[in-house]
Amino acid sequence: MTDLSTQTADQNDDNGNEADLTNDKRFNDFIKGARKLGTDTALGADALPKLALEVVRATKSGIIDLEANKDAIKQIYQAYWSQRVKRGIHTQGKDSTGTQVSKLKQHYLLGKNELFDGEEFSERVVKLYHDKLANGDKLKPVYEAYTYAARMANDWASHDGLTSPSDEEIEATFYPKEKAEKTLTDVLQHITDQLAKVVTGEYKSGGNTYSCQDTEVTDAVESLQRWLAKMTLAAELEAYRAQDAKLRAAGLI
Repeated sequence: MTDLSTQTADQNDDNGNEADLTNDKRFNDFIKGARKLGTDTALGADALPKLALEVVRATKSGIIDLEANKDAIKQIYQAYWSQRVKRGIHTQGKDSTGTQVSKLKQHYLLGKNELFDGEEFSERVVKLYHDKLANGDKLKPVYEAYTYAARMANDWASHDGLTSPSDEEIEATFYPKEKAEKTLTDVLQHITDQLAKVVTGEYKSGGNTYSCQDTEVTDAVESLQRWLAKMTLAAELEAYRAQDAKLRAAGLI
């Protein structure tokens, strides 16, 4: 992987203005390297993950310092993204850019981590991710996985004698959350909510507003609401009985 801190110095930021970010001109070199990653269409989806890893290294080396330049991460991301846009990738809205900058900042924070070496942690993340990928596991996209791992590490606290997150803790961040299967109650709750909006005149679709207070419709809503209340009570009673049985088995009651 190219080390962005070794690029030839470029004194302008991405808007052509003087990039007087710190007295350390290595940051300007890094900006140029970020642009270069943006131009590398061969990398495809791997470009941003590589930038994230370089941010960790550069932060650890003191090249990136938000105390000296609070906009450093934003400038790095914009330098990278501007080149992607020039190569036919659609531009992002303000909110989307802000979200991406926030994600990249997680890698900066990882580089600043004082509990363990953020660079070594990132290298572990890369290896563990690609090992799982090689096994055929269904994982989050690479940059999303790296970012979730970084966020976990930044919130991590030592436990059980560990000095850094375990492999299991890292690997847990790679997997997309499974959507819970809908129950009959879930389905009917959704139908009831939509039908209730029709009765109150709040249901909108395709630019139109729909309203109906016919007796058959209002009776249907009330009947469904009674059924849902009964199912909720039954579920609560079942949970109570299960908890009661658990406490009795443990001799607590």
